[in-house]
Amino acid sequence: SHSHLWDRISLSEFVGSEAQTYLSVKDILNPHTSVVGTSNSNQVRIGVPSNKNISVQDYMRFVNSSKVNYAVSLAEEAPLSAGHHRARRSSIFAVAMLDQCLKLKNSNTKILGNIQGGSDLAIRGKCAREMKKREVDGFVIGGLSDQDHGTKVRRLVESVCYELKEDSRMIVLGGVGRPLDVVHAATQGVTHFEVAWPFLKAKEGIALNLGLESFEDEGELVDEEFWEPELNLSHKRFAQAKGPLVEGCECFTCTHHHRAYVHHLLGLNELNAHTLLAEHNTYCYQKLITLLNSAKEEGNLKKVYP
Repeated sequence: SHSHLWDRISLSEFVGSEAQTYLSVKDILNPHTSVVGTSNSNQVRIGVPSNKNISVQDYMRFVNSSKVNYAVSLAEEAPLSAGHHRARRSSIFAVAMLDQCLKLKNSNTKILGNIQGGSDLAIRGKCAREMKKREVDGFVIGGLSDQDHGTKVRRLVESVCYELKEDSRMIVLGGVGRPLDVVHAATQGVTHFEVAWPFLKAKEGIALNLGLESFEDEGELVDEEFWEPELNLSHKRFAQAKGPLVEGCECFTCTHHHRAYVHHLLGLNELNAHTLLAEHNTYCYQKLITLLNSAKEEGNLKKVYP
């Protein structure tokens, strides 16, 4: 059975990777995933692939047996569009479920408090203050998705990070992934990011050009508010285009293939096209995080955000 499997090996050993493992019931790659609260603070209902209730006991049983490095405490994921009642319920139940997770933990897994409250800054703030009192290893600003961006998200991040400003534990921004939102969050104190943006863009046939290798862009600013250049490799103008996806990029895709090849694969609907684009896009994000970490070490992080 699965339980006997996890008694023998950890999740990292099972997948054959030495990378840090991170567990959350929310699927950030699927915008239709819903994690809804029920009438009690002991379980949530997962909407995809089918409505299924997961209790704190079931969740922590898997956490303890699989020996993941980090686990986000179980909580209802209240989106920014949630009404006051759901926002308040998600916050209260998030704290209650966190207490249960901590009580049931019997492994070396680091538990991260899942801060909820929808778009209500007061409710979010109270949730953050309550979780600060617990012996957690960090916090996740939850309830957000790749569709959330801009001023509303940045105000929320600023508000939550203000509540945690004197706390040295890790802060994870879940879901939000547009580059300038990531940069802004880093300036506020967010230390880790759970992002799907590079992969979602790859599925659309888009290569990111964040200007980290060269400050020359392609004149395609699909989101002028955030000035994030993107190259749509499906466009016919790339049919004969040689050279790397982004000039100066040292990722595997850019050093082994050219634009016309990726364009050709996209035209055939080849899965490898999305794999190559995902390789490039994640490399861009790794470079971005490296830049932010360097700026933080040098004390220049505030100067990074325009």
